[in-house]
Amino acid sequence: MTTPKSPKTAPIKTTPTILQGGFRIMFFMAALWAAYVMIAWISFWAAGTELPSGAMLPQDWHMHSILYGFAPAVLGGFLLTAIPNWTDTKMITGTPLALLAVLWALGRVAVWLSGGLPLVVVILLDIAFLLALLIISARILLKSGNQKNMPVLAIILLFLMGQVFFDVISLAGGYASVSPGAKLSVGAIILLLSLIGGRIIPAFTRNWLIKHSAENLPIMFNGLDKVTVGISAVSLLTWVVAMPNLITGFLFLTAGILHIIRMSRWQGQKTASVPIVMALHIAYSFVPLGFLLQGLSMISPETVPSLAGLHAWLSGAMGGMMLAVMTRASLGHSGRELHTTWREVFIYGMILIASVVRVIAAFPTPEFLLHIAATAWIMAFAGFAVLYAPVLFSKAKE
Repeated sequence: MTTPKSPKTAPIKTTPTILQGGFRIMFFMAALWAAYVMIAWISFWAAGTELPSGAMLPQDWHMHSILYGFAPAVLGGFLLTAIPNWTDTKMITGTPLALLAVLWALGRVAVWLSGGLPLVVVILLDIAFLLALLIISARILLKSGNQKNMPVLAIILLFLMGQVFFDVISLAGGYASVSPGAKLSVGAIILLLSLIGGRIIPAFTRNWLIKHSAENLPIMFNGLDKVTVGISAVSLLTWVVAMPNLITGFLFLTAGILHIIRMSRWQGQKTASVPIVMALHIAYSFVPLGFLLQGLSMISPETVPSLAGLHAWLSGAMGGMMLAVMTRASLGHSGRELHTTWREVFIYGMILIASVVRVIAAFPTPEFLLHIAATAWIMAFAGFAVLYAPVLFSKAKE
């Protein structure tokens, strides 16, 4: 009689921590990319080093890399983390998440090699990540019956449409940075920040103030917010489809004033002692600043350059808001306390310096201001990648 062999135990498969949540790998890659793009950009202007721009003009590559490289990676980390919370479903992890990250990386490589690849191949690879993200997100939201967050995906779809337009113009030899495609994507980002920021900033502020028994809590999303977002959408639409004019300029000024009124109800002045909340308010303040500067540039173009408003939006509002969300989400969703340390102060301080100085540098000013702004941007995102690596690559201790 032979002794039966004990059944073989299947090896336990463990998913690397970096692939246990979309926020981990996508935020890390976004930060590295944002820092690299600025290093390459200032090296190009200072030393004439070659850009990995393929068939794109240098200015187009610079804008494309920030708008269509950095921003989608952050949006991916946000959606892949937020949607499971919205729908009470499991996060996408492991191999599927790794494949999404590879799609994002392939888009960056495709642009680099665009000088020797067919136009349609470059465009398809460039948009593949965001398109896949939209399809996955829409499927989960529809299957769960959560349709109230579908407007977020609709805005990102507009962003994607702008990306296709941008790629076609740029890769065909045109100057896409001032095209309707670029404006459509910028407008979609600002609209997205207006919508999501208007929900999470007063909510996070309210939660913190309640814990500290404060009075006069922030006013949550209501009719004024809807009007503000609506006026913003109309003004951005006119900006996309029409040449700069007085009507669009006054619409922008109106939107900027409404955003300031809106922000005044969020009690941001009470969060000075907690930078992880205050950073959201400061970043959002660049939304109305961008509207006001863009509006003034249409009314008095000889006085206010449009680049001032554009950088208020892309560096201050988009860069600042995304960094604030990246730090907060990375801590909260990795099981860590939402405490502010020197690393958060450093990161927020650097992006604020980068944004303020870059807006000022759009006016006739000494060239060294551009280098200060670029260096601060690099320090902010490289700082996140280095200082948050222990958070993103390891689990919180029990």
